[in-house]
Amino acid sequence: MPDEIAGRALARQHWLAGSGETRLSVYAAQILPRGRELDRAVRAGAPRRVIEVLALRLAWSTDRIVDQALELHDRGTAQPATRTLTLVRAMQRELDRLEGQAQPEVRPVLQRLRSFLEGQERRLVNALAVE
Repeated sequence: MPDEIAGRALARQHWLAGSGETRLSVYAAQILPRGRELDRAVRAGAPRRVIEVLALRLAWSTDRIVDQALELHDRGTAQPATRTLTLVRAMQRELDRLEGQAQPEVRPVLQRLRSFLEGQERRLVNALAVE
């Protein structure tokens, strides 16, 4: 737990002092553990409400990273948007795999998350197509 608190404090310092790329890194660092949490919960057969909360957290983090990547893209830096698009597509593949392992009552939650990720993918593709 102390390492987690120290990590949060360091992330906050980077956030306050950092560039858009630093913020993007902070958001990306949140996505991986949130994806793992969701994966573990689905495989463990967690209740629907737990899956909903974890899916919402993952969606929120994804929205923030996409917003930040698009902001950097608008400033003339396309690489973060490209990397974020790759990340979103990888998340979609993992979600497809996970949905096959999920209990029937939680599949609609995963399908909503999948739809959300598809929307984020469209945002990134549209921005990159404008270049």
